[in-house]
Amino acid sequence: MEAVGQNADWDFFKKQPFGMLMAGQTILSLIFLILPVFSAYFDQGGWLAFSTSSCLFLTSLVMNLLHLFRLNRRTIQAGNAAFFVPCALIIFISSVIFGFLYLFSTLAYLVAFIQSLSYGFRHILWTFIGLVMVILLSLVNLYLGILLYRAAPNSRLMALTTIVIEGSKTEFLEGRGPQFSPTSPNPPPNPQFSI
Repeated sequence: MEAVGQNADWDFFKKQPFGMLMAGQTILSLIFLILPVFSAYFDQGGWLAFSTSSCLFLTSLVMNLLHLFRLNRRTIQAGNAAFFVPCALIIFISSVIFGFLYLFSTLAYLVAFIQSLSYGFRHILWTFIGLVMVILLSLVNLYLGILLYRAAPNSRLMALTTIVIEGSKTEFLEGRGPQFSPTSPNPPPNPQFSI
């Protein structure tokens, strides 16, 4: 357990922009999951946001733990096979999907907020807090997705498998790129399929 504590990058979440955005995903989604416990009102538009927040919380928690213990740049050996988890690609895909789901949830919460104006102050307050949380979550997710898209070499999304998020910047992971550069001669044909 001491090796995990020594290898842990506790300053990852203090680094801007990636570390804080990834921590924001986890913290804001957890707050949104706790919010209905204290609220006596749960609007119909809240179910999409609630289920999206539960999925985002689990996804971001796993990704943050991988980054915290620096497992995002290691190859995992399992028997004779080696696995590399492309964290940057997974974070990009999940951020974009969750960002758009939160945009739809924002519309639902906006309608619920307008409808709540005919009710009491507590109902208006909790609906407004939910609306603000959903807007913040959509902004955090979409901004993280945009930053990762910009970090992809030549805007190729599959190149995110070679990118490692370091908190304040992204780095190219050496040795994970294509085996043949664009200036090298063509690779030899596969002997199984040569005619």
